Amino acid sequence: MAETARSLGAHVIRKRPLGALKGIGFIPLLWVRDALKAGLFSSTRAYTVASVIATAGDCDGRYCFLYLKAVVERSGGTMSLPTVKRAIDDLVEAGLVRKLDRRQVRAFFAEDLADGKRWGDRLPSVLELLIPASAYPEQTLKEINEARDRLGEGPLDETTRPYPSVGTTAHLAEDDGSESATDGCPDTRSSNEAPASVRDSVGTGERSAPKRSDGPHRLISRIPNIRLREPVADRRRLGRAVDDLLRQGLGVGDVTALFNGMEGLRRPFPALMHRLRGLKAAQAFLDGSLGRGVTGAGFFSPRWPTPDDEPFGRSPEFHLDSQGKADGTCPEHSGVRNLPGGNCALCGARCRSTPGELLHPVPAPAARPEPRSLPREKPDLAGEWLDSDLVERMRASLAGGGEPSTASAAPGGPRPSSGSGLSLRTRSTLDELRGFLMDSRDRGVKTH
Repeated sequence: MAETARSLGAHVIRKRPLGALKGIGFIPLLWVRDALKAGLFSSTRAYTVASVIATAGDCDGRYCFLYLKAVVERSGGTMSLPTVKRAIDDLVEAGLVRKLDRRQVRAFFAEDLADGKRWGDRLPSVLELLIPASAYPEQTLKEINEARDRLGEGPLDETTRPYPSVGTTAHLAEDDGSESATDGCPDTRSSNEAPASVRDSVGTGERSAPKRSDGPHRLISRIPNIRLREPVADRRRLGRAVDDLLRQGLGVGDVTALFNGMEGLRRPFPALMHRLRGLKAAQAFLDGSLGRGVTGAGFFSPRWPTPDDEPFGRSPEFHLDSQGKADGTCPEHSGVRNLPGGNCALCGARCRSTPGELLHPVPAPAARPEPRSLPREKPDLAGEWLDSDLVERMRASLAGGGEPSTASAAPGGPRPSSGSGLSLRTRSTLDELRGFLMDSRDRGVKTH
């Protein structure tokens, strides 16, 4: 992925003059955004560091020589120093960034060291963003190659800057220097870093790890990093599973068929490992009994029950879950899971005890008849406590034919009844009081 490997003596990488490629209309940060959409970055930290490198280098990706602390500051404080180191390791491993080794860094800053502007033990890391040649328009690529030729650098083309493959089958060293504690110098990497992950030469860009060109491994390399939780480790496991199946005698075409349909999966690793976990599982998938299948019929035809001598000899039963509930129990809500023979959790109605049971509707309770009012009995107006003469006048008044009596009572004597409905005793008492008042008035006695 890097440019052609040459010895340091044959081609010494020198620091460019400031603004050597100024005026060429290409923005590396826009390509970083497109690479993110294409799934070339394995993590957000790698994307952030690549954006910082793109803004610090020239339009052809050369050269970013920032101290790692400066990268932390330019990331807005969202990453720590160890995180930046791990992100650079991810970019180098993915073939998106080339990092110069210590000898090349000293040659790069040879003039600054000679002038005393820098110290040999405090040199920053020198990084190059490997923007593929196909990302540049034809005229822009021509201008970049002319400027590189004036600087004594090789041209960019499909050979020196190929498009990076999505993912890689290269293995990270078990003792990754980026995971260890950092030393006092922020621009140096740990001493136990794997040298194979550092691109220390200029040239064709071939990786030290061999690339597999057969079908299954090519499909593994095309899985976008963004869909894998651990891109390098997940591809390593998938590659080992593919090799195991090939060793057990499964054909390359059949192994390739196990990757069918992974384009529509958001996280394809679990499904692929389920298919590749063994020869039996792979053959089951190909035959259609594991998932949908590829070479088989896809789905099995429904199995109809064989007719018995007595069609109604077996009583049907519901398929219960772990809670003893089943669907199809409620006639009105077949999708609600209820206890057979119980009540529906949605409507409260009675549920079926067996599939297909006909539930007769429960008759609604009869409306309670309103109590009829008993006919009122006509009062006996001729009761013992009523005066017969008063009763006769009441009846005459109710009949509408009676006329009030005009007879006036004799002075001193009892007045005829006025139909007030008073008892005889009450009227007698009133007559006595009335006579007593009249006698007292005649005698001139003043009453109080």
